Amino acid sequence: MLVPRLTPMAADECATVQRLMDECQFGEGPDSRSAKLCAKAGGGLSSRGAYALANFDGVGAATTSFLWSFRAPSRVKFFGWLLSMSRIHTMDVLLRKHILTAAEAGCPCCEAMLETTDHLIFGCPFAVQFWQRVGLSPDGAAVESLHLFDTSPAVGAASPASFVLLCCWRLWKRRNAVVFRDDSWSLAATLKACRDDAVLWRARLMEGDRSHVDVWLSVLRSS
Repeated sequence: MLVPRLTPMAADECATVQRLMDECQFGEGPDSRSAKLCAKAGGGLSSRGAYALANFDGVGAATTSFLWSFRAPSRVKFFGWLLSMSRIHTMDVLLRKHILTAAEAGCPCCEAMLETTDHLIFGCPFAVQFWQRVGLSPDGAAVESLHLFDTSPAVGAASPASFVLLCCWRLWKRRNAVVFRDDSWSLAATLKACRDDAVLWRARLMEGDRSHVDVWLSVLRSS
């Protein structure tokens, strides 16, 4: 009657760790511990080395500045980070976590057999219609390279990173309205939700950039 506490993948990982532990040979003397990758020249732990190791020796992800430098609510930044790694709870993620069956993993907004992040943001017919409505083409775009999605045909240099995350956020919210409330927002309603958020985000932009929101509003007009 109870669901196993470990998924099959976790059970395999646990077995691997157990085999590694079984191969360990313990001596009778005290343990000798070292951190070779972040040790000081004369021994001991180097905090600088540990920081560099934790940050991949200073090599950051390509999306880092794109995701964390734009002016938006923290929850939207966190959403963008998860989105870029395909970690938001689309149906394919729920299927991978054994929460859904394959028969239940289709797109809730169209007839696609599997909902993925790329499908949700760029491939679903509603998403394609949305991007075309704001003057952009989603062909070939992927969430992994969201920072490379060219929004200049629509907004030019008017804070394009903030604009694209605003649109992705509202596509996600619209999808959740379909899933949890059976409420299929129209394209006009989704554009209005984007405009409402844009007005609220105006104060988050630097004073010299607040006119960018006026550009967004003109692009997001419903007719």
